[in-house]
Amino acid sequence: MKQRTWAKWALIVFFAVMAVLTFFSGTIRSLTLPQVTTKPVTSGTITPVVAGSGMTEASESTEILASRAGSVTDLLVQPGDRVKAGDVLMKVDYPDDGTLAAKQAELDRQQKALAEARLTATMSTDSSAWTQYQMLKNNLEEAEQRQARCKEYLGKRKSLDSQLSAAKGELSTAQSAYHTGVDAVAQEAEAAHQALDAARRQQENAQANASFYQENPESEEYLTAKAALDEANAAVLDCQNRCYAADTALEAIQAQYQPSVDAAQQKADELTGQIASLELTYAGCTDEKACENAVLSAKGALSSYYESQKNAKIQDELEAARLAEMESQIEQLDQEITELEAKLGAAELRASCDGIVETIYDKEEFENGEKLASLQSADAYTLSCSIPIADAALLRIGAEARITNQSAGGVQIVLTAIEADETDPTNMKRLIFTVTGDNAAANQYFSIAVALESTKHDLVVPNAAVWQDAKGAFVYAVETKTTPLGSRSRVKRVDVELLRRDDRYTAVSGELSREDFVVVLSSAPLEDGQAVRFGD
Repeated sequence: MKQRTWAKWALIVFFAVMAVLTFFSGTIRSLTLPQVTTKPVTSGTITPVVAGSGMTEASESTEILASRAGSVTDLLVQPGDRVKAGDVLMKVDYPDDGTLAAKQAELDRQQKALAEARLTATMSTDSSAWTQYQMLKNNLEEAEQRQARCKEYLGKRKSLDSQLSAAKGELSTAQSAYHTGVDAVAQEAEAAHQALDAARRQQENAQANASFYQENPESEEYLTAKAALDEANAAVLDCQNRCYAADTALEAIQAQYQPSVDAAQQKADELTGQIASLELTYAGCTDEKACENAVLSAKGALSSYYESQKNAKIQDELEAARLAEMESQIEQLDQEITELEAKLGAAELRASCDGIVETIYDKEEFENGEKLASLQSADAYTLSCSIPIADAALLRIGAEARITNQSAGGVQIVLTAIEADETDPTNMKRLIFTVTGDNAAANQYFSIAVALESTKHDLVVPNAAVWQDAKGAFVYAVETKTTPLGSRSRVKRVDVELLRRDDRYTAVSGELSREDFVVVLSSAPLEDGQAVRFGD
C-alpha cells in the first residue's frame, strides 16, 4: 500500500516538472524569435501625392549689353535689388577707340583744304591777304605741334608717375620691413651700451674708493673696496661682451634689410630724376590746358579770317562747284562726329523694365557687346522637376502644389506644363510650375507635393507594411493560434496588387480582410511561415 502511494506521488511530481520545463522552454524559445510590430488592415480614403523638388528661376530675363567698349565708373545696384524701368544701374565711360580722333583729324584736314582752296580761288599768292593767311596758318600749326608734344609729355609723365608711385610703395614696404626687423635689435644694442656706461661709472667709483684705501692694504676698508672694484670690473667685462654681441646682431640684421631699402630708394630717386629731365625736355609744352587754349585761339583767328574772305566772289564756275562739294563733305563728317560724341564719354546705364537685378558687371573694363547686367521679371518665377511618367500621368495642368520642406507663406505654386524630360524621355517627365506671391524670388529651393483626387478603398495598409521582391508586392499577415501552453504567432506572405497610395497608406487587393493584422516593423528579416513574437 505504501509503495502505491509513493509511486502515485512520484508520477505527480514528474508530470509537474515536465509541465514547468515545457512552459519555460517555450518561453525561452519565444525570446529568440523576430519581434514584430503590426497594424490592422482597414478601409479608408487614399489621397495620392506626386512629389518633386527644384530651384526657382526667373521666368523672363532681360540682358543689357554694352553698345561699345568702355569702363565702369560706379555701381549703383547689387544682385537681388528690385528696380523700376529707368532706374540707373551703373555709370560707365565710353572712351574713344581712335575713331573719333581720326574723324576729327580728317575734319581739320578737309576744313583747311577748303579754306585754302577758297582763298586760292579769290586771291593771288603774292597779295598781302595771302601773306596774312600763311601767318595765321603757321601759328595754328605751331600751336598744334606744341599740343602734340604736350600729349607726348602727358603720356610719358603718367607712366613715370605710376612707376614712381609703385617705387614709393616698395620703399615704404622695405622701410617698414626694416623697422620691424631691426628696431627691436637696435633697442637691445642701445640698452646694452647704456648698461655698459652705467657699469663704467660704477667701475670709476669703485676704483676711486680702492685708491683711497690702498695705503693700508691690510685694512678691512681696502679689502671691501678691492672686492667692490673686482665686481665692478667683472660687470664692465660682462657689459662689453653683451655690447659686442648686440652690435654684431644689429650689423647682421641691418645687412639683411638695408639693401632692399637702398634699392627701393635708388629706384625712387632715379624716377624722380627722369621726371625732372622730362620737364626740361618738354619745357613750354607741359600745361595741357594752356596748349589746348593756344590751339583754340589759333583756330579762332584763322576761322575769323576765313569768314572775312568767305563772301569773296569766285569767277570760275567749276571751282565754285568743287568748293560746294567740299563743303557738303565737311557738313556730313561734322554730323558724324556730333553723333559719335553723343555716344562717348560718361553715360548712365538704366533698367529697361521693372525687375530684380540678376547679375551686374563687377569688373572695370568691358568690351563691345559684353553683358553688363541682367534683370529678372519681378512678377513670376518658374520651378521645374522630373518625375516618373506614371506619376505624371496622374497630374492635370492647373494643379496647385504645396511646399513641404519649409514654411513659405505668400508663395503660390501652380503646374503650368508637362514636358518630355530630355535626359530620360523614356521613363521621366518634366513638370513646369509657375511660382508667384509676395515672397517669391529666384534661387529658392522648394520640395513640393501635388495632392491628387481622393478615392475610397476597402483594403488599406500602412506604406511600411508593403514589401517588394522579384515576384511582386506582398504583405506579411500575422496568424495567431491559442493552445493550452499559450499563443503561437506566425507570418504569412500574402501577395497583393497596389491600387493607389499616398504619403502614409496604400490601397491593395488580395487575400486580406479588415480583421487581419500586417507587419510594419521587424527586428529581423522574415519569411513565409516564420514564427514571430510581438513587441512590447
